[in-house]
Order: sequence, then C-alpha cells, then structure tokens
Amino acid sequence: MTVERPRWLAPLSLTLALVALLVSVYLSYEHLTANATLACPSTEGPGGVSSCLTVTTSAWSLVFGVPVAYLGLGFTLVVVALCLPRVWRMPDPRVDVARLGLLGAGLLFVFYLVWAELFRIHAICTWCTVVHITTFILLGVVAVGQILSVRRAGVES
Repeated sequence: MTVERPRWLAPLSLTLALVALLVSVYLSYEHLTANATLACPSTEGPGGVSSCLTVTTSAWSLVFGVPVAYLGLGFTLVVVALCLPRVWRMPDPRVDVARLGLLGAGLLFVFYLVWAELFRIHAICTWCTVVHITTFILLGVVAVGQILSVRRAGVES
C-alpha cells in the first residue's frame, strides 16, 4: 500500500515542528541557566502582564517536578521526528494515528498552560505563546493533510 500525501504537507509540518523545537530548546536552555539571558519584554497593560520571567519561574512552570520547558522539548523532538519526510512516506496508518494523537494531547496541554497563565499566574510568556500557537497550527495542518491523503493499494508483480 502507498500513501499519496499533499506535496506541501511534509515541508510545512516539518517547518512548524522545527520552529516549536527551536523555541523549546531556547526555553530549556533558559531554565538550565536560571533565565540568565531570557529575552522577553515585560509589559503591563489593560489586558494584563506579558512577562516570560514571571511565567517560567512560577510554581506552574513545573509539572510533577519536571520543568514544563523540558516537557515541551521532549514533545517537540518527537513531533519533529514524526514530521520528517521519510516518516510521512510510511504507509503504516498507526504512524498517522500517533502523529495526530500526540498533537491532540499537546494541544490539550497547551490549553492547560494557557489557563494557568491567564488565571493562576496572571502573566503571558511570549516565547511560550509561540509554541502554543505553533502546536495549534501544526495540528490543523497535519489533520487537513491526513484527510487529503489518499491510500492506494500497491500492484504486486
């Protein structure tokens, strides 16, 4: 069996996954260095506070003692692996299910993190938001791409 994918699917999904990975690497590095070089403007306005430092050093920046930055790094590494062109060429439908399932779980975690930022921390991390938005867009791209994929039975000779 072969799977014909839209031509844009592998490069677009990989590009989005790499953007999320790069930001996750940066946030993980910042966690390791106690935010020594964290580049994020801190602003206060009528809509609230934008402060990466407030978010990344809050009690909500750990889940079961594991830094959220490290969880994001692990998540994005797996997503990049699943979005590699050679993986997109695999005909095994379990890979498609795993890719969608992981991104769906990632989006649910994003909702949790945004909730924590808005209602518990009362601050927004700009870098975190890049990963959140990228995860949302990536899930949409992958879902549409998989819907548009066509499975064809191979011809045996």
